[in-house]
Amino acid sequence: MAEKDLEALFYATMRDMYYAERHILKTLPKLQEAAVSDELKAAFEHHLGETQGQVERLEKVFALIDRKPTSKRCDAIDGILKEGDEHLEEYAGSPAADASLIASAQAVEHYEITRYGTLRRWAKMLGLGDGYDLLTQSLEEESRTDELLTKIAETEANAKLANPARRRLCDIQPTSNPALAPVLALFCPNPWPIRAPIASPEWHRANFVHRLLPSTLIRRRR
Repeated sequence: MAEKDLEALFYATMRDMYYAERHILKTLPKLQEAAVSDELKAAFEHHLGETQGQVERLEKVFALIDRKPTSKRCDAIDGILKEGDEHLEEYAGSPAADASLIASAQAVEHYEITRYGTLRRWAKMLGLGDGYDLLTQSLEEESRTDELLTKIAETEANAKLANPARRRLCDIQPTSNPALAPVLALFCPNPWPIRAPIASPEWHRANFVHRLLPSTLIRRRR
């Protein structure tokens, strides 16, 4: 029976990641095709190239421990990808399509960040300096991708899901309602080609804005 030491655990987890990355390679083109936002499409396309590089780095780490690159079925990534496929089918073409894609992609990223962080730590403990460096590169790529997806979610995809009152508010032109300029600036970043006029200081009082905004908006829209 093979000894169950750290080297064996490192090798088994490497096989998990090799399986995961190769399956993610097959999934990313589907996400890219389904994405509505051009920025999200570009992010998936870019990460496809990064993932190919991550597969190649894993193969180099296998070589460092004198092992042939092989996969071991990983139930964790299978479950995450299966859930992503279900969301892809359920929300395709809806206002929440991109938000759903980002949520699924970030679930994958968080799994990879955890695994690469663990493998990197074990590589250091095992004295695999080159392996540590290779795994660090992949970990940093996954972290940057996760941060980019969060940025896209906040600026594009989730903006489409803003509540109806906010959408109505952002339709108001500041030139027609100068008094609303401070409120519009709070809720609608850079929506107009011209600078909004500055209103009286009392409009900047947060409690006043948050307490009276709904009724003010309704009255002005009528």
